[in-house]
Amino acid sequence: MSTHGHRASSISNVPSSSSVVQIAFEQNPTPHHCGYCKTDGSCSAGLYLSSSVSLRKIHSSNCGYCQTQSGKISFGIVASKMFVDDYLLLMDRGWRKCGTYYYKSLMDKTCCPLYTIR
Repeated sequence: MSTHGHRASSISNVPSSSSVVQIAFEQNPTPHHCGYCKTDGSCSAGLYLSSSVSLRKIHSSNCGYCQTQSGKISFGIVASKMFVDDYLLLMDRGWRKCGTYYYKSLMDKTCCPLYTIR
């Protein structure tokens, strides 16, 4: 899934019985200030028009806390570019990152739920 031309406005999980991730985007995003050309983001470089992400599958791995095999269950996205506002939106909702990979534990399915303290 690519978000070209749309800014992330909210990110939420679909009810716990589902393994689908829902990402909502605004149709008419507010202009974003460009730090390079000092405009409202309408510069020809187009570097800050949108975050670009692709959805990845649900992943299970061994839990580092209780050692349960395949007990740690999460889903993620890969972002080739990410707005600071979009990054903060993800981090404030319990997502974490490693390089360009952003992930979130499935709290109702993982063996040892991780709670973010921020």
